Amino acid sequence: MALHLFRDQFSLRPTSTRATVPDNDLARLMYYLNCVFNAIEYKDQDVRCYRDYHNWSLLSDTEQRAVLVFALALSPNELDGQVFFHSDELCGDNSNKFYELSQVRH
Repeated sequence: MALHLFRDQFSLRPTSTRATVPDNDLARLMYYLNCVFNAIEYKDQDVRCYRDYHNWSLLSDTEQRAVLVFALALSPNELDGQVFFHSDELCGDNSNKFYELSQVRH
């Protein structure tokens, strides 16, 4: 019988970029959705307008409602501990910071 021992190695790579979000509730929700879609690597064009928080004022009423639906479905309560993990130490002086977690098995 063969015994295989593995050692896992984890690393964090910062992926955050500085963002200036307009002082508008809809723009802030769109920024949140942009962060979520980046974190889950959802790059389809069908949600592009909901991520473009700088152009929040261009959304139709229907698109604004879609932003609310997405934000409710992808709320922090649903993603905390699965997609987002809080660490004051890793955020430093920033209100949030994003990292890519990778694992290598040796």
